[in-house]
Amino acid sequence: MIEQQDPAIANSEVGSPVSFHTALHTPPSACIMRRTESYKSSSAAAAAATEDDPQNIGLVDTFDSSEHSIEDGGSSGSSYYDTLEIVPNNQHLRIQIVEFGNGISANIEELGDEDDTNWFVDSVPLYIIMFAILGNASRVFLSRLFGSDCSLGEANAPDDFLAPYFSEICITNSGLTEQTGGALFLELPSNMVGSLVMGMLSSTDHPLPWFSKDHPLQQRKAFIAGLTTGFCGCLTTFASWNTQMVRMLDGAGTVLGPQVFPALFGYAIGLCAAFSSFIMGRHLHEWLSSMHVHQETERLLPSQTRDEETGKGTENNETSRFKAGEGGERKSCSLWDKFIHLVFSASTGLPLFVIGLIACFLVGAVVYEIAFYREIVLETLVAPVGALIRWKLSSLNKEENLNKLPFKKSIIESISWIPMGTLLANILASLIAVLLQAIRLRFLSSYDAPWSSQLLSAIETGFCGSLSTVSTFIKEIFYMEKSSRSFQYAIGSLTLAMLLGLAVYSPIVRS
Repeated sequence: MIEQQDPAIANSEVGSPVSFHTALHTPPSACIMRRTESYKSSSAAAAAATEDDPQNIGLVDTFDSSEHSIEDGGSSGSSYYDTLEIVPNNQHLRIQIVEFGNGISANIEELGDEDDTNWFVDSVPLYIIMFAILGNASRVFLSRLFGSDCSLGEANAPDDFLAPYFSEICITNSGLTEQTGGALFLELPSNMVGSLVMGMLSSTDHPLPWFSKDHPLQQRKAFIAGLTTGFCGCLTTFASWNTQMVRMLDGAGTVLGPQVFPALFGYAIGLCAAFSSFIMGRHLHEWLSSMHVHQETERLLPSQTRDEETGKGTENNETSRFKAGEGGERKSCSLWDKFIHLVFSASTGLPLFVIGLIACFLVGAVVYEIAFYREIVLETLVAPVGALIRWKLSSLNKEENLNKLPFKKSIIESISWIPMGTLLANILASLIAVLLQAIRLRFLSSYDAPWSSQLLSAIETGFCGSLSTVSTFIKEIFYMEKSSRSFQYAIGSLTLAMLLGLAVYSPIVRS
């Protein structure tokens, strides 16, 4: 490591704003930064701080931190430092700004041309894959919890340690047995939960309301895309919802026969419940955000103290220290923040958790030979594929990408208000799911061809369930400018999926 002490830094008054640009002598626009922050504003502050409760403040810099990922760090002994990983003019450097009691120095270390881990840590597809697996598994287990095991019956339900608990809660229904109430379809709880979470994540400036606005994860666009597109998108499913309604409308393979009114009511319940859950998520976001704003206000407001001798009001020393930096006070990184960063990092905690979850499914499938876990292992393989295709199709939600399609301009303009990517994903997934359901019912038996039946079921639940989404569908309805278009998009999507589903399903099962 080469130690360089820039005159502008070395001669700067301790506690005064310091520009990292002076340490680099390179234009800030040429740099890509990932930084770890822990500052002290003065030697007095350094002496007063402890390792358990350091009072850290931000220094003025010339970089636009809103475009970069910020990770809070900590302190080492009596030195408080700021580490930046920078790529100026294709030269990858690590700069460490170290403040001692009497000065500031910059250590510059050359790392090479590029950071080999950036593609891994900040990869949107990687986060979507991992969160898609978690979202699909959550959906399947929520379906079991609220009614799937009850619909299958004790003889056919998965025989695992969860069976005694899941068989007691019988709220939703598959619509295939002698039990009535199929309007409360099996995926209703997961659609509601996913829409609720999507509502909480729908803000652009504060997407994670349970963390403070300056929390490092707020800047991780790949992580947030994984949560919204991967987890919420796969936790909710348009295709499985539509498939159950189509089966109930047709009546083939059901004990009660055609159930027209329960099915139509199931469409209405599913739409209203998901929309209400999204709105509730929005309110939860506002409430959680307001709590952080209130805490930040209390922390930044100057506390006035009365000087007993002069009688003049003076600001508390703890507050005056926070005015050294343009960004104001920055909290030290708590153990909880470090834990959260470790858990949700794409290179550490999250993949280990996903691998551990898959390992548990494999144990259930191979060791205990439970058919449910064989199917969920297969779903784990295909769910990320559906999520990634949906993510790619989402580019068609933008009008500029629609203009690239080989259609007349008048046609493009007439449909530009429709989120075509989401619509195509939902309709395509619904058609494939209905087709697979019809093939299983007409040609396959879970007893005569268990592996073939389980494979098709895994593709239907995992791939089609993850290719389609309700959470994004509801979000788009909520944010449409005109209420009439919101109504047209919602009812039109459901009607189109229902009619096309019946056109595919009925000829096969009744042939």
